[in-house]
Amino acid sequence: IAISIAGYTVLTALADHGLTGWFKAIRPAGTATLTTYLVPYVFYGFADVTGIVLAQPIADVLSFVCAIVMAKKTLAEMRCAQEAQQVQPAC
Repeated sequence: IAISIAGYTVLTALADHGLTGWFKAIRPAGTATLTTYLVPYVFYGFADVTGIVLAQPIADVLSFVCAIVMAKKTLAEMRCAQEAQQVQPAC
């Protein structure tokens, strides 16, 4: 619990001082949360079916990277859909 509180304190202090540029890397994970939560299950299921065996830290990093990439793609698709709805037909 102490590590979580310390991490929260550091993140809050960074945000209070305006140092939020680095959040852009993980922003898609916060906007496309369902995708972010589902990707590890798909990744580990794929690894089980194919018989790929990776060290746990490597598998965790790959799962995280896949989740971020998929979340970015989902976020881009959501933006395109919103923009398409906002376009008014010419009269």
